[in-house]
Amino acid sequence: DDEVIAALRTLVLAGTATDGPEPEALGAKIRGTPDGDALFKHADATVGLVLRVCNGLDGPDGEMSEKNRRKRGRPRASVAARHLSSRRAARAGPCHSAGDRMKRLILGLAGLAGMAAAHAAQPVTMMSDEWAAQACAQWNATPALVDELGGSWVRNDGGKGFKLIHLYRSECGEATRRELRIAARDGKAVCVYGGRVEHTKLDAGVDYVMHATTAHWGEMGRGQYGPMRAMMFGALRFSGPKMEAMGVMGPFEQFLLLVGKVAGDSASCPA
Repeated sequence: DDEVIAALRTLVLAGTATDGPEPEALGAKIRGTPDGDALFKHADATVGLVLRVCNGLDGPDGEMSEKNRRKRGRPRASVAARHLSSRRAARAGPCHSAGDRMKRLILGLAGLAGMAAAHAAQPVTMMSDEWAAQACAQWNATPALVDELGGSWVRNDGGKGFKLIHLYRSECGEATRRELRIAARDGKAVCVYGGRVEHTKLDAGVDYVMHATTAHWGEMGRGQYGPMRAMMFGALRFSGPKMEAMGVMGPFEQFLLLVGKVAGDSASCPA
């Protein structure tokens, strides 16, 4: 939520300062989020390693190695003394300050990256602007549409240089239409735009309008039935050049399957 994001941003900014709130205080909200404890554990382990190296405690058990001890001219200490010196070194001096700054940066950057990835993984609203743009890309990745419609179908554009397909979810209303624009490019039918409607005036002999309930779009997108049955039983409401559509039933079916390939959240209607 906004409070968590604000805390993460503060951690990043605080990581560049020499003083400021403790990482644990800044990250109190983060600990209550998924993977928050794992994030802190990773940060603690990384900073612990940095502190040991910074303080010369580079031995296998966290004590100063013999090589480093000779370099610094110090005699070998007892086990208890080594443990005490390790704890004191970790709490004092520039190494401690550097460790705090690094911890703030690790927590902040890793947290923001994780939240960005989670946000990116969430599907967009079905038949929103973003969804239509993804549907356009999916069209261009579907040979049955790009190649098989690259002849007379796409050239029948009424002289405007492209065909229009408007589609929407019936329960969301006609005002939520989204537009796909298909144009002839080197003998292929290429989607050149997907998003909010930019052309409200359609040519009934050239362009298409399709709408169905969310449930029916889902069924057609999963291939439970094709366009012929969908139109015959009223699952798909269709307007446009019907005879032209009848001649391209194969690509038409691929178009309906395309709807199922583009992930979309149907819990709400597009704005």
